[in-house]
Amino acid sequence: MSRRPNAESRSKPNTTGKPNATGTPLADGKTPSRRWARRWAIAALGLLLLLSAIWATGVLAPLAWAQADYQLLQRNHSDALYWGRVATRLQGDPAQLDLMQARIERRHGDAEAMERHLVTALAKGLSNQQAERERALAQAQSGDLQPVADLLGQWMQDPGNSAADIADAYSLGLRAEGRLAEAKVLISVWASDCPDDPKAFVEQGRIAEAEFRKPDAEQQFHRAVEVNPRYPVALYALGQWLLEQKRPQEALEQLERCSRLDPQCRPAADILRAKCQRLLGNPESAAALLADSLRASNRELEQAYLRLCTRPQHGMAEYEMGMVEFDAQRYQQAADYFQRAVNQNPQTDDAEYQLGLTLKRLGQDERSQEILTRVTKHRTELAKLAAIASRIASHPNDFEARFRMGCILMDNGRPQSGLFHLNCVLAMEPEHLPTHRRLADYYAAHQQQHPQYAALATEHQRWLESAGDAKP
Repeated sequence: MSRRPNAESRSKPNTTGKPNATGTPLADGKTPSRRWARRWAIAALGLLLLLSAIWATGVLAPLAWAQADYQLLQRNHSDALYWGRVATRLQGDPAQLDLMQARIERRHGDAEAMERHLVTALAKGLSNQQAERERALAQAQSGDLQPVADLLGQWMQDPGNSAADIADAYSLGLRAEGRLAEAKVLISVWASDCPDDPKAFVEQGRIAEAEFRKPDAEQQFHRAVEVNPRYPVALYALGQWLLEQKRPQEALEQLERCSRLDPQCRPAADILRAKCQRLLGNPESAAALLADSLRASNRELEQAYLRLCTRPQHGMAEYEMGMVEFDAQRYQQAADYFQRAVNQNPQTDDAEYQLGLTLKRLGQDERSQEILTRVTKHRTELAKLAAIASRIASHPNDFEARFRMGCILMDNGRPQSGLFHLNCVLAMEPEHLPTHRRLADYYAAHQQQHPQYAALATEHQRWLESAGDAKP
């Protein structure tokens, strides 16, 4: 027979220290949930103390710096700075963050901003050696290579994580001095050793373009975009190339991505976007884009081109707006824009030719005829380039064809393109005296335009003297 519990046994408290079935307080007066909450709080506090100890030692900073360096190599500058700031919060060296910012500004061609960050980094403990390296790279990429050439050569032997930056600056300096064969080899090595750096492929594409190797140029520009679809320089280079090949819809896609990714590039990128829109039959969209570019200051426009790693092209926005007005038969407005384009860049035959056509429609026949006669003469000479370019494309080592190409360009308002081809001649035939003579004359006459032109004029004159061909 079972025994029924009496009232006393039913009311006796739990003294075993174990939770009962109804969740009533245990002997210590705490419910199970409160005891587990306390355990979790102690565990969280321990974890926080552990993380604090790790943070204080700075052992996690190298991981963040490694990510920052990789983003810098890929030219994702905003991401690189983000990880650099993370590394700094993890007790990484704050001077390295300012050094990274200085490097990015140097890449963008802003020497003043670079120097400000270097001064800040030096105050935070950056070594003088690291600061001087950035200054030397800036000097080289500006075209003043000679004073730092030996240093760059030494650094290339053991570049560390600066291989891409050294190769970039060195190749720019070599091209400024006309040492194109060396620059081409260096860029090829750069692309091979740094396959994650899209700019190496952009530079290979530009060399192929200058050498009339169209399939190679397009392939390299596409390769740069494949390596990093978020790199504005690669997107702009590909877009510009596609536009020159009369493929405005494809070009527009690349240029719109470029403009979205880096708003500071818009004053330059939007000019080409406007041209695409005009060619696609959207004059209102073209005019809106050009209005924004025309409102940009000269400094903003130059900085936009520098961020895109290309030479500033003045007068392009005015020319495109002139074309929009011309197509709409607003000839007086068109003439004003074409004249502004010619004033900003007298070497633009297209703007001058359109000015002549527009003046004819305005009844200014005498001035129109004068302009059209002059431009037509230039264009007749430039038309000879098609056959020469075809010859060079099939026979890239034909230095006589290169020489004719360079001279025609120099004589018809294309000095930079002419210099490129004349220096190509010397890369293939270093003792070609007609090229030395032409370069000596040009550099001597324009030595105020570049810090190296006086030295280059002297160098070519020495070649002529050594061959007994110097001027009396």
